[in-house]
Amino acid sequence: MMQIRLKPLVIAVAAMGLGSMAFADNAGTPQSPAPAPGAAQNQAPAAAAEVSDEELEKFAGAHKKVEEIREKYVSEAQQADDPEKVAEVQMNMQQEMVEAVQDEDLDVGTYNRIAQMLPYDDNLRQRVEGML
Repeated sequence: MMQIRLKPLVIAVAAMGLGSMAFADNAGTPQSPAPAPGAAQNQAPAAAAEVSDEELEKFAGAHKKVEEIREKYVSEAQQADDPEKVAEVQMNMQQEMVEAVQDEDLDVGTYNRIAQMLPYDDNLRQRVEGML
């Protein structure tokens, strides 16, 4: 059940533009916004080893808030009747999501890095699910 929720989150984060913010925060870290599944699987074990329990706890707390924010804005975006309103809703949603992540004392780059690893790392995903 949680796996289904976490995969769309990665897509939502990338679609919101947070993914590009993460890569700016991690300049010098070799990452790509949409890694090939084989490449991500090869990188995930090493990257997962670098994720501490403290970071995962912060991620889990931020994830709960991000999901609540996303759910709040989905219906608002669907009811918007013009592109400017949709853009405004998306901008407000993105800002609230960034603030939610930062309120958990986690930077957006770290949040996105963990979110991008989850579909490829069963152990990491299970650790997060245990915290949710």
